[in-house]
Amino acid sequence: MRRKVLIAATIILTAAYTLHLLLSTFVGQGEDKGGMTTLTGYDVYREGVLVETDLERADMTLGPDPGAVWEFTTDLGQVGEDYQDPAIILRSYSASLIVYLDGDQIYTLDSSGSYQPQSFMGGRYNIFSLPDGWHECQLRIVYRTDDVTARYGFYSPIIGERSTLVQKVVGANLPSLIIGLAIIASSFLILCLVVMMDSTRSRINLLTTMAMLSVTGIWVIMQGRSKQYLIANATMAMDLSFLMMALLPLVTLSYIRTNYRTVIGGRTLSIFEHCAYIYLLGFVLCYIPFVFLHSTFSTILYMLSFILVLYFLALFISVLGIYIKSRFSGGGYLLAGLFLYLTAIVLEQILLARDVTLNIQLAVYLPYIMALFIFLMRAVGESMRDSRSLAEKRRFLSLVYTDPMTGVLNRSALEDRLERLSWRNDMVLIMMFDIDGLKECNDNYGHEVGDRMVQAFAESLKAETADLDRYIFRYGGDEFLLMVVGQDLGDGKALVERIRTTFKSLSPVDKADFSAGLVHYSPATESSIRERIRLADRKMYYEKFQDGRLSRR
Repeated sequence: MRRKVLIAATIILTAAYTLHLLLSTFVGQGEDKGGMTTLTGYDVYREGVLVETDLERADMTLGPDPGAVWEFTTDLGQVGEDYQDPAIILRSYSASLIVYLDGDQIYTLDSSGSYQPQSFMGGRYNIFSLPDGWHECQLRIVYRTDDVTARYGFYSPIIGERSTLVQKVVGANLPSLIIGLAIIASSFLILCLVVMMDSTRSRINLLTTMAMLSVTGIWVIMQGRSKQYLIANATMAMDLSFLMMALLPLVTLSYIRTNYRTVIGGRTLSIFEHCAYIYLLGFVLCYIPFVFLHSTFSTILYMLSFILVLYFLALFISVLGIYIKSRFSGGGYLLAGLFLYLTAIVLEQILLARDVTLNIQLAVYLPYIMALFIFLMRAVGESMRDSRSLAEKRRFLSLVYTDPMTGVLNRSALEDRLERLSWRNDMVLIMMFDIDGLKECNDNYGHEVGDRMVQAFAESLKAETADLDRYIFRYGGDEFLLMVVGQDLGDGKALVERIRTTFKSLSPVDKADFSAGLVHYSPATESSIRERIRLADRKMYYEKFQDGRLSRR
């Protein structure tokens, strides 16, 4: 029952997310994921004196410079006019500012931040809309610093339109498009493995991995439209993390356990419960304070997020170490490469980060990356275990179904092969053989020579039917059954003579011979192949009796 609930819940979540993507594609209701254009090329004045022209940087330090007045001017025509409801997003720390458009004052913010008609990300950013005709206007922002704290100026127009998934794909840069499509294509290759899996748990792991890879591929394509780093869009990262937060408890229900043990409240957590708890911890420690606390806590937030990132890495290293300790195989090399890739991304973001935002994005998105890698690890492990199990099963069946003396199938394998033939619905030539004079050979030359005689006959059957679709059985001590698919009685008589010639050349005694009974089985006319086998056996004994060889057994 638990497995059925897990499968149903996974299907529902996947279908819901797919429906969301389809709606964002055709209805165009998806959130904008990268429509911000940074303003550049502005002139900077301090106390009315031009200090820099055509500045290209988006961030700028204004202090410590208490009481100083800074002005930034730029022509909005550089941005373009194909935006719906354009707006300016502006970041300011404890500074008074006034915004002018062609000399008209349109926005005011005092140092306390009391006037905030719209807020974004907890009031650290302020948004104000641009009136009609903004494209032909000149923007002027006046800052007045009120204390000795360093200030930052940042302002960009925001695209008001809601881009559809099609627009994002069409606008993606070529590398991101190729990588994203490759990830999506590789996810569908997992379907080939799903068919081979024996256990429901393995299929669930693989299907979940497939869904996660598909979502990741789509996200990479959409990220490519804004030409940002892989982990540069906090909104999409949060979308995926929320999806994972919904999936992780379901995965926990599948009672999957690893050798990595942590006990909380008297019970042992699985690795997937680790991911869920770590995600919640990261969300509480990083994102919620980021939204509600003032910027003076940015240093504390930075430290918390950095510690959280290190904890993620430590957990992943421990999981990888357990896997390597158990067996460093092809899957281990795959995980080692993924870990190095993840480490490079994390280090790049930490070293290049200029504020806490990027680290918080990492804290939000890393659980998803970890869960994806862990699913890949489990999928590879399950696949390897199933492959080994299948190989062991085949080796066991080979021992059970193979005659050790001759290397052909034994009578125990007959029922299995008859079942296979019933599926094929083909015509079959049935040939029953009995070696003549085997008892006399054993009495006169010893059982070792008799065994060599039996082996010689088996080799004759294999040699003369090597290019045919056939099954060879050792039916008894000196009896053999040969079933050839797609042959008739005429072919069988010629085959018997070839086998006889080869047998005489391989036999350790002179005058080696055998008796044979041949029948033809057609599913359209005969109801039972077993009855035809018994008929071939009777025909073989009849031939032996007719030729006077029955007494020589």
